Amino acid sequence: MMTLITGKQKQAIFHGSMETIFVLGENGNLIANTRVKNKSRFRAIVGGVIILLMDSERRPLWNSHARRYSVEGCWIDECDRTYRWTEDVPLEVLPQIKGYSILQNQDIHWLNMLGQRRKRFAQWLDSDDGQ
Repeated sequence: MMTLITGKQKQAIFHGSMETIFVLGENGNLIANTRVKNKSRFRAIVGGVIILLMDSERRPLWNSHARRYSVEGCWIDECDRTYRWTEDVPLEVLPQIKGYSILQNQDIHWLNMLGQRRKRFAQWLDSDDGQ
């Protein structure tokens, strides 16, 4: 499988970090790993991630489903966990892809909004307000 694009982003969150790495193949298969690290002994982390694929003008062409992941505090359970996930990107979108954006956040309220309004959110991201 030939790779079309790869991406990575690490982000500090309240008491830990999230890091997502992905590979998109020429067959449209997107394979991603999201690692959630928790530095707290007692508090759990719940966070979320989506991947947006962009054209040459940074307009969103496609976005993954919102993923929600959690890690318990270190005294309770593992405090570092990696989640592997996949999605299929439509083949007609592939030739237009020139970039990506990975959105990760510990505040999962925005994920609930995304689940219902993904296309509207992607349009907002492309607007002057979203820049």
